[in-house]
Amino acid sequence: LSYVGCAARGRPSRTVRPGRFDSSASSSRWPHVSPRSPHFLLPPSLQEKHLQIGFWASHVRSATAKKSMEKEAKKEAFRKYLESSGVLDTLTKALVALYEENDRPSSAIEFIQQKLGGPTVSEYEKLQAEKSDLQLKFDELLATYKDSCKELEELRASSNNHPQGNTT
Repeated sequence: LSYVGCAARGRPSRTVRPGRFDSSASSSRWPHVSPRSPHFLLPPSLQEKHLQIGFWASHVRSATAKKSMEKEAKKEAFRKYLESSGVLDTLTKALVALYEENDRPSSAIEFIQQKLGGPTVSEYEKLQAEKSDLQLKFDELLATYKDSCKELEELRASSNNHPQGNTT
C-alpha cells in the first residue's frame, strides 16, 4: 500500500490498492480530474455522477444567487423610494427625539405617533366616539331625506292624477 495525493501537505489522502483504481487511466479518461481534485478519490463510475451533481449544484447556486440579487435590488429600490419621499428623514427625526428625551415616555409608540403628527390614544378614542355620534346623526338625516323624497313623489303623482281647472 502507498499513499497518494496530499502527502506533500503532511497527511495521506487515500490508500491505493493495486487493481482497484488506476490514476493514470482516470487522468486519460478525465483530463480535468487531477490528483488534487476530490474526483480523484472516487472510482471512475462515480466520478461522472459526482460531476453531474456538481453541475446541478452550481446551477442551483447560480439561480439562488440570481434570486438573492433580485431581492437586494428590490430592497435598494424600496430604500431609495423611502429616502426620496422623505419617510426616512421623518422617522429618523422622530427616533432622535425619542432618544434625546430625558424622561423616557411610558409608550414609545404613542410618542412616535405624536411626533409624526398623529393623535394620542385618548385623542383617538375621543375622535372615534365623535365619529360614531356623527354617523348616527347622518343615518337619521338620511332616513328623513328619503321620507321627504317619498312624500314629494307621492304629491307629484297625486297632482298628475287630479288636474286642476281654471277658477277665474
